Amino acid sequence: MKVLVINPILYTCRTRPIYQVPSIVDTLSYGLCSGFVQLGHEVTLASVSDYRPTNDEAYPFEVRWFDNTFSFMPLPLPFPWSLYGYLRRESDRFDLIVCHEVFSFATLFATLTAPEKTIIRQELSLHQRKWHRLPSKFWHRCVVPLAFGRVRSIVPCSSRARQFIEQYSSRVAPIDVPLGTEIGRHVVAGPKRRQFISIGQLIEDKHLDIIINRFAEFHSMPHHDDYQLLIAGQGPLKQELESLCDRLGISQHVHFLGKVSHSTLAQHLSQSVASLAAGSKELNMMIITESVACGTPVITNHEPNDSVVIEQHGLGIVRDDWDASDMAQVATDPAYAERCRAYAPQLSCASVARQLIDVFS
Repeated sequence: MKVLVINPILYTCRTRPIYQVPSIVDTLSYGLCSGFVQLGHEVTLASVSDYRPTNDEAYPFEVRWFDNTFSFMPLPLPFPWSLYGYLRRESDRFDLIVCHEVFSFATLFATLTAPEKTIIRQELSLHQRKWHRLPSKFWHRCVVPLAFGRVRSIVPCSSRARQFIEQYSSRVAPIDVPLGTEIGRHVVAGPKRRQFISIGQLIEDKHLDIIINRFAEFHSMPHHDDYQLLIAGQGPLKQELESLCDRLGISQHVHFLGKVSHSTLAQHLSQSVASLAAGSKELNMMIITESVACGTPVITNHEPNDSVVIEQHGLGIVRDDWDASDMAQVATDPAYAERCRAYAPQLSCASVARQLIDVFS
C-alpha cells in the first residue's frame, strides 16, 4: 500500500519565526511513518518547509516539503497552497492519505481532492483558544459540514477528542487510536531506581513548583530520603526552580537534566518509579504515552486527555490535588508498572499504523 502522511506542523514551536531543529526523527509524524514502513508499506511524509531540520538526514521513506504561502496568525494555521496542487496531481498514486487534525488547511486540501482515501487523526478535544475560539468554531460549524462529509473516517486519539468531534461530524471511526511512540524501543530492562521524573519545558504552565513541593513532602517521609527527582527540559524558570529546591533543602536530590535525546529519555523513564505531571492548559501530553510505553506509571491531574486511559487501565493515579501519599502508593506497588508493561505494546507506532489501516479497510 502507498501511504501519504500529511502533517504541516511537525513539532510545537511558540516562537516566530519558527526555530529549526537538527532532526525530525523524534517527532510524532516520523514515528507514524516508521510504523507504516515496519508493516511493509511505501510511505511519503508531507510537511511545511518551515519545519525542515538543519541536519541533512536520510529517512526510510520519502519526505516532501511545501512552502507555506502564509500563516493565519496567531494560530498558526499554515496555508501550503502548493500542497493542494500536489494532491490534485498525485493523489491517484496513493492508496491511503493520513492527515492530522480536522482544523487544518492541509487536511481540507486532502478532503477536497481525495476524500474517499483520507482518514483524519483528531487530537484536539476543545476549540483552540486563539482569537476567542472564533476561527475554530467557524471551521467546525461551517467548513466541516460542507467539506468533510465524504471523508473516509475521522479517528479520535482519545475519548475526549471523540466527544468533541462527534458534535460536528458523523464520519467518526468506532474506535480511538492513540498517538503512538517509538520510545519504548530504548527501554532499559532491570529493576526500578528510587527516582521520579518530570518532563517538559520549564515554564509556568507546567507547574513544576507544585511537583517540587510534592517531592519535598514525599522526601521527608520515613524511608524516602534517598529518592531522587529528575527534571528533563529547558526553559526560563530554571534558576527560579533551582532556588526553590535550595529553600526546601532538596537540591542534592533534584537533578535538572536539560534537553535530552529520546534514547536517554527512555532510559530515565524506564528506570523511574513514576513520571509526574501537574500542568494546566495541556490537553495532549505525549510524555504520558511515552512513560507508559517505557513501563512507568503516571501521576497526573485530570487536564490531559490521556488521563482517562490512565484511570481506566490503572496505569497510575489521576487526581487534581495529588500529593506525597499518591507518590508513595505508586512507588511501593509494583502492580502499576506491571500494568504499564502489559499495555505498552498497544502504543507502538506499528500497532497504531495497523489500527489506522483497519479503520480504512
